[in-house]
Amino acid sequence: MINEAIKKIVVENYHGDEDSLQNTISLIKIAGYSQMDTLKALICELDLPIGEADSIILNSKAWAEEKDDNLRFRHELGESLEE
Repeated sequence: MINEAIKKIVVENYHGDEDSLQNTISLIKIAGYSQMDTLKALICELDLPIGEADSIILNSKAWAEEKDDNLRFRHELGESLEE
């Protein structure tokens, strides 16, 4: 289940194309929501598989500044789980 405000952002701004998807992700971020909130929105509202939604967010313009930190965190998490 996702927040109604996020749902409204998706419904009003996503029109089935890449530009509106990028805009929708930006609007969710600007509204103060997290990457996890965005992930849930893409999964629930656009019926995307978790891996695809995660990849879209990771490579989105809105979250580009955090990409390196996210990749580093995932790598470190993976290594610590292997120990």
